[in-house]
Amino acid sequence: THRRASGRHALIQRAGNMVVLQDQGSTNGSLVEGRRVTGPIPLADGQFLYLGGHAAVFRWLSPEDQEALAAAAAAPFGPLPTASPVLAIAEAKLRRLAGSEHEILLVGETGAGKEVYAEAVHHASGRKGPFVPINCAALPSDLVESELFGYVRGAHSQATVSKKGLIEEAEGGTLFLDEIGDMPHTAQAKLLRFLQSREIVPLGATRPRRVEVRVLAATSRPNGGNGSPGLREDLIGRMGAAAFTLPSVRARREDVGALFAYFQAKTGGTRPLDPALFLALCLHPWPRNVRELKKVAETSLLLAGAAPELTLAHVPEEIARLLTASPSSPATQPTATEDPSAGFGPVGTEAAARREPTVEPRPEPSEESERRRSPRPLPEQAELEALLEQHHGNVAEVARALDRHWKVIKRAIDRYGIDVERHRK
Repeated sequence: THRRASGRHALIQRAGNMVVLQDQGSTNGSLVEGRRVTGPIPLADGQFLYLGGHAAVFRWLSPEDQEALAAAAAAPFGPLPTASPVLAIAEAKLRRLAGSEHEILLVGETGAGKEVYAEAVHHASGRKGPFVPINCAALPSDLVESELFGYVRGAHSQATVSKKGLIEEAEGGTLFLDEIGDMPHTAQAKLLRFLQSREIVPLGATRPRRVEVRVLAATSRPNGGNGSPGLREDLIGRMGAAAFTLPSVRARREDVGALFAYFQAKTGGTRPLDPALFLALCLHPWPRNVRELKKVAETSLLLAGAAPELTLAHVPEEIARLLTASPSSPATQPTATEDPSAGFGPVGTEAAARREPTVEPRPEPSEESERRRSPRPLPEQAELEALLEQHHGNVAEVARALDRHWKVIKRAIDRYGIDVERHRK
């Protein structure tokens, strides 16, 4: 019922060992990875589709994926249900480990939500003590050990009183060491010793003290680089046995809409999205991940003021220009058989985008007209295989679907060595 969707918009069906998308002559077209498609196109896992104002991500799902997604929908482990099978599987494993005493290492890009999931593990564990997050990258290298393990009075010139370390502050709860790979290797060695013995010796003290605390850690650079020493192999062996990789936002684009709405609601209200903005948000690679998405959602509401919906004018230029940069930008470039007014153009052309174009019937292509056209490459083998499967080996029907002369299609079939007979039913 969406205003941009046609009555028969697109067909997605199994064709042999692949799944194929075919636009059904829709007014506003079918987009795969932001580009319009006319002929049938095989879909690969993770590809982004935009059909009549609705976004989708094509996935091949295993039974384990489906079970994890159902569990995520019924009882979200994070702040909201995920539609990403990769994240759902990670959540299912974290949920199972939450009640144990095992250390957990989370690996993921900066801003991917590692602290959010560490806190979710803490809450699911039922531990009564506090959740104490520490950014190891922000600790001065010469103070890491005293901050972690504490010190007694007189341990150094600044130690006028004894001070508890962060490990003790988290007693009975969970200590979360973010960017643990930025911790100096000497401090990592002492942390490893604590994980093995559960005892600490504050600086200047002589007697060890036992501390009951669970340690979770995260890193975006387990192997170091950019000034980070990276994780010691022995510490990886201790913590990394249950390492979990959290996917970036661009690897779970099926969550972009839900995350954007969630952060809008947290800011104080939600506003509908213009279809062009929704498309741009899904195409943006989000290099700074959830942290960036949260900021864009919050700022867009402020910039919109009393506007009834959010548009490209309310988001950063790097997102807006995905659709407004030029007539040849990915989501605006029409093919030879499309009406340009049916797509998303520069800001201010939404009215043209919603007009019903005049569609004139096209005559059947003749061999002479085929020769007069600008040279076009032969169709890809996968595309031909999919069409032959769909049309039961009828070469003429395949040619008609591709708007090419049947001799051109026959030449391509011969070049690829395709056995037409095996597609006939």
